[in-house]
Amino acid sequence: MMSLSILTTIHGQRLSVSSYSYFGLGEQKFDGDVATHVMGGIATAYEDPFGANLNFSNPAANSKVRTTLFSTNITIDQMSFSGNKISKYQSTFYFSNIFLGFPLSKNFTLGLGYQPYTGYFNRMYANESFNQAYSQQNTIKGSGGLNSLHTFLSYKIDESWSVGLRGNFLFGHLRNQYQSFPWPDTSQISYQEDRIKGIHLTAGVLYTLSSEGDKRWSIGATYGIGNKVNVRRTQRGGGTSTLRVEIGKDTWITKTTADTTENIPLRLPMSAGLGVSYGEDYKWMLSAQYNWQKSSELNTIQRKSVKSFNETYRNSKRFALGGYWIPQYNSYKNYFAKAIYRAGLYHENTALYINNQGISDYGLTFGLGLPIRFKRELRESHSYLNIGLALGQRGTTQSNLTKENYLNLKIGFTFGAEWFQKRIYN
Repeated sequence: MMSLSILTTIHGQRLSVSSYSYFGLGEQKFDGDVATHVMGGIATAYEDPFGANLNFSNPAANSKVRTTLFSTNITIDQMSFSGNKISKYQSTFYFSNIFLGFPLSKNFTLGLGYQPYTGYFNRMYANESFNQAYSQQNTIKGSGGLNSLHTFLSYKIDESWSVGLRGNFLFGHLRNQYQSFPWPDTSQISYQEDRIKGIHLTAGVLYTLSSEGDKRWSIGATYGIGNKVNVRRTQRGGGTSTLRVEIGKDTWITKTTADTTENIPLRLPMSAGLGVSYGEDYKWMLSAQYNWQKSSELNTIQRKSVKSFNETYRNSKRFALGGYWIPQYNSYKNYFAKAIYRAGLYHENTALYINNQGISDYGLTFGLGLPIRFKRELRESHSYLNIGLALGQRGTTQSNLTKENYLNLKIGFTFGAEWFQKRIYN
């Protein structure tokens, strides 16, 4: 799930804006499994050595999945905002995703999933004093979100090459309302709702090259196709004015409204990712990844109903470095020697550009995967309890904006079982 919370300026006052930012619809914002999240988000050149995680970010990197996998994650976000005379704290809890995957044959693997894709909710106020007798209040309210149903098909060509394709069906609605009181007894309001549905496709490829000993190199790449989606926008604007005559104590109230509905052309941004990893299966792995997205195309659909926002989109870039370490995966005496220890870091120049100021996002991640062994399970464990923590910062106090510090806790459970397997003995 993606949310970006920035403080911007309306009529000289600071307001918190949890933007539903359409740039989140692209490849690099896909919320994957906890295992990749806690390694800085690296996934393009990563395959779980035990086949115990589904990789939706690069659909080609699933050739090691040999059992049916069911995975679900929960996320807890803790955010604090700081700036000039601004202090705010926010906490959210939500289910991140649900995954199901299984091998169709020796070379084909299928994955299915659902996740909330973006979330948007805010309720903010700001006051602006014109004189001692009158103080204007501005209000912003927002709600809604997008969801994603997705599937991937992975095909293993040979021991070195794998390819895959992922499709996301995006649907949902986003609402925002802006109300101001420019003069005493006068109010102006603008309302906007976008209903969105469409399909986004991502292709992936993974190449693996064995090195000395049991070590290997892996190179992965993804390409997000810029598909068109349907956006039906409804805008409603209006105002009220009240005139009171004190002598007769009479009151006149006038109202004006105007509704428009239109279809907005939107092509989801083209995106690309490249990753490389090096390591030894069941022991350690280090990976680097770079993602790019042509988010500037989203300027055609930015919020039109709130003209005080100086908000545009630029092409986004993200770099991540991460890996894992397993002390002794086949240890019989020390349980924590079999655990998978993960860590990573990342830096992103996000697509959002406010008040001529770019918004950056960077942080550290770390966590571990605890194997869960069931009866009749194979030699390698396919069931894990994954825990990950991310500490990061986005935004800036420059250009009248506010900086956000966040703590992100993810807890995921992956259950692996040999479903759909033909029995040898009855």
